[in-house]
Amino acid sequence: MQVVGVDLGGTHVAAAVMDVQGKLLGRAEEFINRHEVPKVTLQRDVAGAIRNAVHQAGLELKQISTVGMGLPGNIDRARGICRYSPNFRWHDVPVAQFLEESLDMPVHLLNDVRSHTLGELHFGAGKDLNSFAMLALGTGIGGGVVLDRRLREGAHSAGGEVGHITVDPNGPLCGCGNHGCIEALAAAPAIGRAGQEAAAKGEAPGLIRVAGSIDAITAATVAEAAEHGDPAARAIWEKVGRWLGLAICAIIGTLDPEKILVGGK
Repeated sequence: MQVVGVDLGGTHVAAAVMDVQGKLLGRAEEFINRHEVPKVTLQRDVAGAIRNAVHQAGLELKQISTVGMGLPGNIDRARGICRYSPNFRWHDVPVAQFLEESLDMPVHLLNDVRSHTLGELHFGAGKDLNSFAMLALGTGIGGGVVLDRRLREGAHSAGGEVGHITVDPNGPLCGCGNHGCIEALAAAPAIGRAGQEAAAKGEAPGLIRVAGSIDAITAATVAEAAEHGDPAARAIWEKVGRWLGLAICAIIGTLDPEKILVGGK
């Protein structure tokens, strides 16, 4: 039996064909325009990536039993609806329905980092663990929780949103509408903004040398400048580490997991 796994990101969608043992058979990636209407994005770009991945695997769509799709946001798994995705500004989008109309096969949805968590549970760093929590660091900060070898999603399929643990009630506004979430303080855009602010004050000459200009400063250039000893860049990373540490302490105090897995890209 072959299945397709899909990861919908802010700029690209990746699709992979696998067997039930997790062996990769084919893969494809497509650019998406997240400002396009949802139905077009899903039926053109996402379905296109799925068809290309199936073709790369040397298969036909009729040989695929199901599609599993991870996407950022609050997901109603039972109805196949994206309740809200801040990345796409989607509200109550029937994602599964749109894809099923295009592909003529079952489609199942899950939050993207909960999907990542399931992958770690069955094939990765969590395969020998009874309980763990997952943090995925990147443009946002997502999470997932496994207890007794089961992914736990809570009453409304929103459990595990560790990126929205409040660590500074007076902190910056987060995309979720709250203030001081770990995502608003320690995700890649926040790190880049902190670097730009330090450079604008003349506090980070090493960061300017690495990036070339204030506008070119990103989390990656802050990391590189910190490795080269720039004091302002190092101070930013120390703050980021402190925010993440506070969030991890909250997770440990609440769940007592065997391990905390940290990933991202």
